[in-house]
Amino acid sequence: MINRWGGSPGTATFRSVQGYEGWSIEAQLLLYLIDALAMVDYHQLKLAGVRSARMPQPQNRPWDRSNVLGSDAIPYDEIDEWMTSTWTN
Repeated sequence: MINRWGGSPGTATFRSVQGYEGWSIEAQLLLYLIDALAMVDYHQLKLAGVRSARMPQPQNRPWDRSNVLGSDAIPYDEIDEWMTSTWTN
């Protein structure tokens, strides 16, 4: 995932903007391959009649995490106070 503001995966800018270390295309494809092989294994067990086989869950990916910081709107005076304290020396 390379975008205008995020920079290239593996850079400090990417980590700062995205909140996680960027994964290379090879690492992402490998994770999709692992998920696919787990699903193939599950289907083979089901075809063999193993009733206790559970469907595998996809591996966690950092970009699937929610970046929600709060659920309510921030009052204007709090934003103004924060901006003032941040931008003054």
